[in-house]
Amino acid sequence: MTDLRDLKVEIDNMQFPAPPVREIVERARRHRRRVQRRVTGSTVLLVLGVVAAVVIVDTSGKAPGPFRIAAGPYRGTSAAAFISRDGLVYVADQGDNSLLALDPVGDPAFTPVSSIPLSFTPGVVAVAPNSATAYVAPLVPEFEGGSNILYEVNLTTQRVVRTIIDHSQPLGSVTIAPNGRTAYAWDDAIVPIDLPSGRIRAPIAHENGEYTDFEISPDGRRALATSAGPTPNYQEIDLATGTIIRTVSTADLTLHETPGRWTPGAVTFSSAGTTAFVTLQNETGDRSTVGLLRVSMRTGRIESSVDLGRGLVGNAVIAPSDNRAFVLVQTPAEGVY
Repeated sequence: MTDLRDLKVEIDNMQFPAPPVREIVERARRHRRRVQRRVTGSTVLLVLGVVAAVVIVDTSGKAPGPFRIAAGPYRGTSAAAFISRDGLVYVADQGDNSLLALDPVGDPAFTPVSSIPLSFTPGVVAVAPNSATAYVAPLVPEFEGGSNILYEVNLTTQRVVRTIIDHSQPLGSVTIAPNGRTAYAWDDAIVPIDLPSGRIRAPIAHENGEYTDFEISPDGRRALATSAGPTPNYQEIDLATGTIIRTVSTADLTLHETPGRWTPGAVTFSSAGTTAFVTLQNETGDRSTVGLLRVSMRTGRIESSVDLGRGLVGNAVIAPSDNRAFVLVQTPAEGVY
């Protein structure tokens, strides 16, 4: 793995190369990574049509050519989206109360290929690694933790085939293990769900605030959870034993001469799963600074960091070659809400 240390991306002066959409979704195919974005009452342009900059961290330092937006994206009101292993983008479409599948490399890009009507407004969506089953939870706007009901949808018959109910707590967001047998619901706790039986297990981790992301390594053995609670941190979790290996605080870091409270956000892994990449946000006065951490899964230590300038950080995706990170950074745009 090429070291990312001391790389810096200047958003204002950066010109982005035009990576193929296939390169971006390939990472999701290989690692079955959940990509979720929560939006309230706004229009979503999935996935490359958002008003944002895709910051490309390149170890070569090369950045020629303008970044081109995919033509003809889906436009609709969405609570979440998930990129499945086969590359389809599944959207929890709030406007139509449906589960919508989009083809990101269609003509035009993000062409709808199927729509499954739902009897509720969807708020969370996750797709099993075999791309045969989706799990959808209703949107509960007045309750941050979300619904305590998870609907299992057969993507072949396009029907709801089962409901999984947690009578003790809301389910929050959902991440599915690479083997497809276990789902993890996470909000202020991480709760395993045995998918063959639908049985809710005891929580394996708790947080004083709420988890901002929970991602599983490619081999399914470990996970990294980030928290934006009173003491922001990331936790490395052994999924075989259901125990927290270590907790690393980010409340008092100095990164690229910016000290103070850094809040971790999205997590993604290298292809071997030995390295995790974590996005960070620092709010100081009216200044918002974002960065990307490289974390060793062997020691839990921060190996290096990348300064991504000012803005609001979103998801991160690592290219299959492991030498580039694509990070979504929202920046102010004149005349755009």
